[in-house]
Amino acid sequence: MMPPEFRTSTRATSFRRLPARLLTLAAATFGLWSCRAAPREPGTAVIASGTDLESGNPLVTVHPLSRQVQRHALFVTLVRLDSALQPVPYFASQWRWDDDHRAVTFILDSTLTWHDGVPTTATDVAFTLTAAGDSLLGSPRRSDVAVIERAEVLSRSVIRLHFRAPLPSLPFILAELPIVPKHLLGSVPRAEWRGHAFATNPVGNGPFRFASRRAGRQWRFVRNERFPIGHGRAASLAHPRRCRRR
Repeated sequence: MMPPEFRTSTRATSFRRLPARLLTLAAATFGLWSCRAAPREPGTAVIASGTDLESGNPLVTVHPLSRQVQRHALFVTLVRLDSALQPVPYFASQWRWDDDHRAVTFILDSTLTWHDGVPTTATDVAFTLTAAGDSLLGSPRRSDVAVIERAEVLSRSVIRLHFRAPLPSLPFILAELPIVPKHLLGSVPRAEWRGHAFATNPVGNGPFRFASRRAGRQWRFVRNERFPIGHGRAASLAHPRRCRRR
């Protein structure tokens, strides 16, 4: 259970090492695959898969690898989970529960921007959670956000979440669901999100940004030099599809 006072991180390395861990895990996971690839520049990591990434939009995605790329590389989540599966700060730098544990207030990192330069704010968080629960979108995360009654934007960097019942701790969905940009998706009817250009040309706010895509063959991401929380050592991240298994 989270204490009632604001919680802050005492783990200085938790953000800096995240992308590097992702790339190392991916290399180990797909180590049985052998891919024919053109020579790559130093600092490039390749993740091989037997299928194309499902989408660049995390609110309509089911495929596990797509979710991992979205969650750890392309976007950020409100909080993260540590090795003991306890929530630690990420986009939210600190938070405080109400005494009855039916609401929690988050203070957000005011320096985080989308890859097009627009600031990421509490409005984006509220928009994401509301969209995920919208039946018109039919998000696979709809049941996960059902515990949230409403999201109240208090300022650009402060948001308050109200829950339908008292909770002992933050729901895992806050560490799993990436935040999406309202300024790019807010005017798009939610029933059309799966076929919208954002699905194949996403704009994120994470340590890697989308660079290019060859349909059915490759997605390419490059390091986001403006990422304020920390970024990995790899200069780019490529996801090729056509591989053979040894």
